[in-house]
This record gives sequence, structure tokens and C-alpha cells, in this order.
Amino acid sequence: MTPADLSHTVLHAVRRAVGEGALREVEVPPRVVVERPRPGGCGDWATNAALQLARGAGLPPRRVAEVLRERLLDEPGIARVDITGPGFLNLTLRSAARGDADRALVRRILAQGPAYGHGDALRDEDLHLFGAEYGTALRGEERERVVGDAVAALVRSQGGRVRYAARGERLAVRAAHYDVLAALGPDAGRWALLRPARHDRVPEPGALLRQTEDNPFFLVRYAHSRARALQRNARDLGFHASFEGPGGAGSPHGSPHGGPDVGPDSGRHGGADGGRHGGVDGDRHGSGSGRDSGNGEAARLVHALADHPLVLLGAARHRAPDRVARHLEVVADAFLGFQHAVLPRGDQKPTAAHRSRLALAEAAGTVLAGGLSLLGIRAPEHL
Repeated sequence: MTPADLSHTVLHAVRRAVGEGALREVEVPPRVVVERPRPGGCGDWATNAALQLARGAGLPPRRVAEVLRERLLDEPGIARVDITGPGFLNLTLRSAARGDADRALVRRILAQGPAYGHGDALRDEDLHLFGAEYGTALRGEERERVVGDAVAALVRSQGGRVRYAARGERLAVRAAHYDVLAALGPDAGRWALLRPARHDRVPEPGALLRQTEDNPFFLVRYAHSRARALQRNARDLGFHASFEGPGGAGSPHGSPHGGPDVGPDSGRHGGADGGRHGGVDGDRHGSGSGRDSGNGEAARLVHALADHPLVLLGAARHRAPDRVARHLEVVADAFLGFQHAVLPRGDQKPTAAHRSRLALAEAAGTVLAGGLSLLGIRAPEHL
């Protein structure tokens, strides 16, 4: 079950409740938001559908949630429904449904490529930006121009239309205190202007020039280059990404709880790629000292990839490209923790599990490339 599938499932439960008389006639929305549980929540996914419907139903939100809970528990693939806070529904999927959802997610990312996460939720929106495209923005205000470019790309990615005009919307920004693009170049410069929220100060140039993981700009691009290098190494070993079968080794996580099927011989320095800095192509620190790629790493990466469409939509609606940059950091960090389980070690032969993990790694690289492209930043194949 994807978030879109769950949205349809929740709406089906609403229609059932209305048809059975448990809820009075309410205007059923075209969709409900299904997202990761917030602090205080639980399960795999959560929705505020009961809060949306409470006023129209003339009932307290928790009562609406209880009505929906009874019907959601009848849905195949849902193992548990908890009600938290004022009426949030927290959905826990059955293990088989979770594995199917993960495989469907990776397939969708690989099929859609960098366009994964694009949609039409803003198809009725016209954004009139102050004429940055035609050079009518205030001279020297490069941050406003760069933010405007990124916001325009995000709105278009969600089906909206963007126009430039002398009386268009101004995106208020805190001006940079130095010539960022001249000091850092086009890619690091755009990151410096976009990564902080629009009202926050642009970081000093020194931090963004370091080739270390405490530099988020380097971290994201490095993770993308590692994902691409894993694909090259796999080709050299004679195998490619695929899913073979409905579960088990054909899943990016081999256990029912979402952990990667790394096996007893896939330790923290795992695979032909060395450690976290192991250099898939042998161009970094040899053996490295990477992190443990334990059972939570694949699940963490899958969660981050699944969140990508909601992040893009939120960033477009709120004119906040910094949300995309922060999310790419989350994806990069999760991928760098997972990568060690992708390739076989030593004389080990590639298995279905390795092929499915490679597909997950390829999906991570695809999301990183797509997100960077929306920010107008290159995603290097080698770094």
C-alpha cells in the first residue's frame, strides 16, 4: 500500500460509514493526506481525515476516528489502527503489505526516474512571480532570483503554472552578506542560497567548500555519486537491479520488520565497496570505517524515499525550497547507512537479495538526482 493507496482506502472507509449511517452525509474530499506519523504517533502511516470530517459530521474528531477505525480494520493489508491526539488515525500495515508497498515504491521510482514525486495537485494554481526571469528583479539580489527559480520549478513539478510580471509575487528573502555565486560557484552557491529558510542567514563560504560529511552539500552529492558507483560495480560483477518474487530475498529488506537481508557475512564494512567512505570505485579511503548497516537502515531509506512526493508538494505550496534540501540530506544519510549491504563480499555470489538492494540504491540515487535538479544543482556521477 502506497500513501495514495491508503488515501483511497481511508476514503472508502468514509463512504462506507456514511452509507451505513454511522456518519451523517458529509462532503467527502477528493483525497486525504496520508503521511509519516508525527511525534506522539505510531505505526507506519497517519492521517488527519477524522479532524477534516468532524465539523461536517457534527461529531468530535475522536468519535469520527473511532467510526473510521472500525472500517479500516476490515481492509486487507491493515494490521492495526490506533487513535492518537485529538483524532489522528495511525495505520500499521501487515508485514506482507509492507513488503509489497516497498517493492511497488522502488519500481515506481525507477519507472518515473527524476520525475518521481511530481504531480498535479497544484494544477489549478497560477503563480505570478516578480519578473526575475526577465531581469527585472532588483539588481544584486541574487538570492531572490535563485529562490524564485527553485520555487518556479517546484510549482511546475506539481502541475502549477508560473508567470513573471512586474507586479508579481515577491519572495521575501534575507539578502546574502557576500557575493555567494562568485565565492562558491554555481552549484555550492545555489545550495548556500536555498538550504537556509528564506528568512535565515546564508552560511559562510568555508563550511560549504569542505569535502567532508559535516558539509550537507557534499553529503548529498557524495551519496548520489556512491549510488551510481554501486551500479557500475554491480555491472562489473555481472548483475543488475531487479526484484525476484513476492517477498523474502526479492525484497529490499529480507525480514518482515523491514530490515535489510544482509546475512551473517555482511558487517559494517560490508561489500566490495568498503566502508561508508570505502570508495565503490576504489577512489576513496580503502577499507573505511562505515556505520552499522543493521536492520533499520533499509527501512529508514524506504521511509525517506516514500516521503519525497509529500516534501515536494509541501515545498511548492509554501514556497520553501529549503524543505527539499533538508529532505535530500535525510535521504543521503539513510542511503549512506544502507549502502554496505548492497554488493556481495569476497567470493560471495550475487543473490536475489543483492539485486533488490541494488534496486533500492538506484532508487535513492534517482531521488537525489531529481531533487537536486529541481534546485538547479548538478548531481555528479563521480565525486
